[in-house]
Amino acid sequence: MIVEKITLTDRELKRAHELIAASQQFDHTAKEPYLSNRYNYFSQMPAFVLAYCDQKLVGLTMLYADEEPGSEVELSMIVAPALRRQGIATEMFEHAVRILQKYGYSQYSFVSEKVFLQQNPDFLKKTALTITDSEYFMKTSKAIDVLPLQGLTVRQMTEDDVTEVAKSYSASFEEPLTTTMNYLVQGLQDPTGLSFVLLYQGKIVGYCGVDCGQSDYFFGLFIAENFRGRGFATFFIKQMMAILQKQGSRDFSIEVDCSNSAAIHVYQNAGFKITSEVDYLVKK
Repeated sequence: MIVEKITLTDRELKRAHELIAASQQFDHTAKEPYLSNRYNYFSQMPAFVLAYCDQKLVGLTMLYADEEPGSEVELSMIVAPALRRQGIATEMFEHAVRILQKYGYSQYSFVSEKVFLQQNPDFLKKTALTITDSEYFMKTSKAIDVLPLQGLTVRQMTEDDVTEVAKSYSASFEEPLTTTMNYLVQGLQDPTGLSFVLLYQGKIVGYCGVDCGQSDYFFGLFIAENFRGRGFATFFIKQMMAILQKQGSRDFSIEVDCSNSAAIHVYQNAGFKITSEVDYLVKK
């Protein structure tokens, strides 16, 4: 049975995490799909396709569509290891495509991991998929000691900061200002997340969001262009980790483009280690 959902209930989230854990243990993978529709462009678009067998969750597809129609949507698909190669993934995918078409999306990529592709060497050929982009998934649980940098402070973001942050965010990630404004507001309203800003001499020069899930996942981190290369990013992420550790957090994760050696160096300086390589696949 296939079911589409806009959001997941607490019970469905629990079952989803159990399915993800079983799949990760079997495949030796590390990245979890984002189990929320908060950042999707259409709040009423079904973001999840669930597959059940004898009332047990055996398949999960997540549609991450945070930009307007015409942009590329990320599809994360998981099937219980014991029930693979039985058409469950195909059925979920076909259902997901119908949802995307209804909302004007025609481009999508599949999220996979290098270790899965290595264990299944015929997967790309059979599915006619090819790798278009790769990111490192990095994690740490290291206790953090932060050395102060003169003039730098970190605090939680407020609604009054949105306009100022959005301008720098748009420039850093080359995204429309309206999209960025919505993204930042949604982050502030997320009950399971936090938003931080970095200030230099009282002026906001950096931003980062944190999804407080199974581990605290950092996303959207940037430093304004004129302030890069001065150790600000390392201080920023260490300070956020120290704040979160005081609140009980222990595990932290982040993703970074494999070609971004500067950012990789920053995260390694903060104690992060590469645990997996995430690949994004599209039809040839």
